[in-house]
Amino acid sequence: MRSSRLLVGLAALGLTLSACGGVNDAGTDGSESAAPADSTPSAAPTATSSESTMASETGGGDGGPVTVAGFNFPESSILGEIYAQALEGAGLEVERQLDSGTREILLPEMQDGNVDIIPEYVGSLLSTGYGETPETDPQAALDQAAGVIEGDGLALLEPAEAQDKNVFVVTSDYAQENDVTALGDLADVGDVTLAGGPECEDRETCFAGLASVYGLDNVSFTTIQEKAPRLAALNGDDVQMILLFSTDPVFEDGSLIILEDPDNLSPPENVIPLVRQEALDANPVIAETLNAVSAVLTTEGLTSLNAAAAQGEQPGDIAAGWLEENGLTG
Repeated sequence: MRSSRLLVGLAALGLTLSACGGVNDAGTDGSESAAPADSTPSAAPTATSSESTMASETGGGDGGPVTVAGFNFPESSILGEIYAQALEGAGLEVERQLDSGTREILLPEMQDGNVDIIPEYVGSLLSTGYGETPETDPQAALDQAAGVIEGDGLALLEPAEAQDKNVFVVTSDYAQENDVTALGDLADVGDVTLAGGPECEDRETCFAGLASVYGLDNVSFTTIQEKAPRLAALNGDDVQMILLFSTDPVFEDGSLIILEDPDNLSPPENVIPLVRQEALDANPVIAETLNAVSAVLTTEGLTSLNAAAAQGEQPGDIAAGWLEENGLTG
């Protein structure tokens, strides 16, 4: 079946994939001192109108079931469920491949026609998906992304106001003791160890960029996959800095500080539906439905969705509640 390569790839790479299985290392892939300012570019000029299941042979290209996939971290599973449930409410048959892997796995599957829809992040699509350096202006980054995907039979729909960036985090005590508020300040503090998911190490939007963008040759990297162990290592001073989501609810008590990123190592990361053009042509309701989702998805709302996941709620239940709250049920 179409999804066999995906399942084989997941089995082979399962031990090395980053998840943001509790934290987003989308380079992102998709956490200022608060969540990033909401900035919503207009639609890309080329855009047109739970548990994983195996995709059907036909997919969404002939008006059959559409396959919604998601990266392997909770926020992506929630967004995938929101998309899937909204599309089901619009009358489409939807198959899910949520929590399926990193962008390095899912984007080729989409390019091959095995996945129809992914909740994406503009900057990470460019940097990790296509090896491009994202523009720092949200509209320019969106236009750039629309251009690079065009030849792969893909389309971008309307971007959401919501953004979720990878952010570099220290404890408030460390920041005060070392007079650190921004990434560049780390040049004067001696040796620093950053903990993140394994893919962060080689990404220019993550650890690699600390040297190339900020000249921080005093920062080393260690892999800690999950958020809870990262936080424990940070609070125990085993590491001095960790990677988190900008929409992670752990920042509420003020004990953690997000270091400022004036050189935009983390690019604009508006949430946006990435759709196979063939599926979009066969099912025009996809654009109308997912654009309605994007129209009301905010950074604050995304943070609330993540908080619900942190409290143990399941992605399907979180998505259903959000859709009802925003008047988007079928």
